[in-house]
Amino acid sequence: MYCVEFDRFLRCGSTRPFLARDEQNIQWVIKAHGNPLGVKTIFNEFVAGSLANKIELPWPDISLVQLAPRVITDLNKLGFRVHSEWAVGIKYITDLRKVKMPSTGSNIRHSNLIPKLFPNKEDSMAFYGKAVFDNWVFLRDTKYDTLLINSSSDPIFLDASYAFYIDGEEEWSCNIQWEETAIDLRSPYLQDIVINVSHFEPWLAKIDKINRSDINRIFKNIPEAWSVPKCYLQSLEKVLGDSRNNFVPIFRRCMEYIVGMQGSTK
Repeated sequence: MYCVEFDRFLRCGSTRPFLARDEQNIQWVIKAHGNPLGVKTIFNEFVAGSLANKIELPWPDISLVQLAPRVITDLNKLGFRVHSEWAVGIKYITDLRKVKMPSTGSNIRHSNLIPKLFPNKEDSMAFYGKAVFDNWVFLRDTKYDTLLINSSSDPIFLDASYAFYIDGEEEWSCNIQWEETAIDLRSPYLQDIVINVSHFEPWLAKIDKINRSDINRIFKNIPEAWSVPKCYLQSLEKVLGDSRNNFVPIFRRCMEYIVGMQGSTK
């Protein structure tokens, strides 16, 4: 996709996202190489977003974006020093609304708020998918500003800048692997919501079908200018491409244990 016109910077976002238009005048939210948080954030956004699209999680379309020279010139003039013509585009969705987190001491608990906002069963199933997805891509930045409501009152999830975060590992770790202790459901809007083990299964089945060829097809698009270490790509391809034998059974065991513990305390 070719980005030909810069519109404006968005008011929120540590990666300094901006709106731009492609040749069909379609708006995209762009995250570019040169942002304050580094190239790893746009790598995360592209790979994790591509996986979210693949398993049909409610997530905007993701695309690699080539910035036209005039767009780069406009950004440079505004103090954003672009390091590569290749960026990540997230398709802009109009009329999105934020979900406000319950204030401290509020009588509205997360477990009451979310079902009230999204009463349809299909919508509630999306939160099980979000829980599975966050753990699958090691996403440790799930907070209320990553949950929005579209014009049809459906949930839309955003932002994978902090995906593939491994405790105790370097940013470009060449030794990524799944462990039982990696499962984490501390996202505030998932609290007390994802408690039925059987509802995870449709999402685990989708991940079960992902193989190394699928991951490799995504990685082939990674621009050389992003300078992603080869050993990191190999390690991540292996761990994501073998989810059937590592992540899926680990997640099932952990969920059965967590829900069993919850049941024993009632």
